[in-house]
Amino acid sequence: MTDQPLADTASVLLGGGGAVFVSIAVMLSTYGWISGVLLYGPRLVFALAANGDCPAFLARLHPRFHTPAVGIVLYALTAWLLASSGTFLWIIALSSGAIAVFYIGSCAALIHLRKLRPNADALRVPLGPLLSIAGIAICVAVISGLKRNELLIMCVPALIAAANWLCVKPRHQQEGEARLKAAAR
Repeated sequence: MTDQPLADTASVLLGGGGAVFVSIAVMLSTYGWISGVLLYGPRLVFALAANGDCPAFLARLHPRFHTPAVGIVLYALTAWLLASSGTFLWIIALSSGAIAVFYIGSCAALIHLRKLRPNADALRVPLGPLLSIAGIAICVAVISGLKRNELLIMCVPALIAAANWLCVKPRHQQEGEARLKAAAR
């Protein structure tokens, strides 16, 4: 087992120069990914808060720069806390597990939406529900490969999200009922 699998593989396949090239490419790619996440992550939280799906203080914009400053600071602080735990393995486990859960939901939604609206105008991939089931199985395999402590760290944001959902659910139900009453008039 190695700490630098990409660089070691490139060294064997391409020599010492290949290892340096791959190491630099990995660093640039990681920097690009982190920069992108710091741009879209807080804005996603801002959009959820502006829609009433997260606490309202996350929807505040900086008066001068018109950016979601609270969300940016909170997002960066959370990443820093995870990173300062000793390794980035916590962040990798949390993000890969969260993405797998997101993909499970997306695949399950495809199956459900195809049943609800079988004749909808949409891109129809042959064997879509079967591919969705395969996607769910792959994601379950990824999640089952996580260690116990990695699964526990995934439970923290899941519990926060569940508590948030319980808080905003009544408001959304009231808004939905008001829209139905207005449409019935």
